Amino acid sequence: MRSDLSNSREIAEEFRTGVYADIVCVVPLSTLDHICREGVTPLWAEMKEIGVGKSDLSYGGKRFWFTGFKRVTGVSLDLRSVPEMAGVIKILRVTKNTASPEEIAELQKLFGEHVTIQESPRPFRDGKEVHHRMLRAGAPEVLLVAPYSVYDQLTRMGIFPLYVKMKGGRFGSLHRIIGVNILSEEI
Repeated sequence: MRSDLSNSREIAEEFRTGVYADIVCVVPLSTLDHICREGVTPLWAEMKEIGVGKSDLSYGGKRFWFTGFKRVTGVSLDLRSVPEMAGVIKILRVTKNTASPEEIAELQKLFGEHVTIQESPRPFRDGKEVHHRMLRAGAPEVLLVAPYSVYDQLTRMGIFPLYVKMKGGRFGSLHRIIGVNILSEEI
């Protein structure tokens, strides 16, 4: 496939030209989701992390073994409701947008009226950096707007960020991200 394609729409359009028998995507999870939303169901290489020995792929100091392909139909966040948790006194909010009055009211309802919301609008590289910001801020909770890959990293670290579902561009509801799921079919 051409290397000058810059987004999921262009990737889907190129695939639909009929020149290709199939498509294997090695892209961030959010891009994979957008490709599926364009009506394309790509193949995804399943990899298992291994310790020592021969590997098919080394990335970020980790070694992986290829185990097979799956046909991806989408990517979803595993969300849970957030129970009231009085006693949490600080939430690190990592997003470029300012919290709406509805969001602040929901956070105060769940965590108590004395909860402090510390804004951190700067960009970040990955889940490890978000975790370090939480530690520096002394915040046991993080409300985060991030790519799926960052949510995936954090949940694998045992950190389950807060997530705001928007409705019509306004605060809708607050949830906790438990994981990221790659929806797939066996081939």
